[in-house]
Amino acid sequence: MLWHSDYSLSSEPYGFHLSPRRTILGGFKMNGKTAAAWAQREFKLLAPPERQYELRSGLDGDDSTILKIINIKVAPYGAEFMRIGEGEKDLEWMIVTQSAPFNGYVGMDPRLIPQFQEGSREEYARGLLVEEGQYYSLAQLSSGREITENFMSLGFSQSDYEFTTVLY
Repeated sequence: MLWHSDYSLSSEPYGFHLSPRRTILGGFKMNGKTAAAWAQREFKLLAPPERQYELRSGLDGDDSTILKIINIKVAPYGAEFMRIGEGEKDLEWMIVTQSAPFNGYVGMDPRLIPQFQEGSREEYARGLLVEEGQYYSLAQLSSGREITENFMSLGFSQSDYEFTTVLY
């Protein structure tokens, strides 16, 4: 659990308070590797060869580039792509399709957090994810070119993302 302390000048013992979270988000959560693979595919399609490099997610990575690229893809669906989680090491990515105000805190029992249900936005977003994840495999097979391990790493499957509700 993440706690922050209330540093007062009194002689009373320090009080600890839970870190509040005022919003719940619903959408498709994915790890950094999946987000980077998706952004990498778009990057290879858009950037000239001399400007291309391998995108990485994480502390020393290209998160702002990944964020910009994927937000271009999801914005027409009424969604937003963003980082979620607590602490630098535990951050993941989410295509946010729903949000609502909520009075929660870090570390609260997940059973106490209302869960969003999938609706029409999620149906469109799921269709986009399926299409984007399979795009490279289909393009390679139809062109008759050899599929390399590096090439396949740019795709992703339905097991690489999940619909969930999180505190934010």
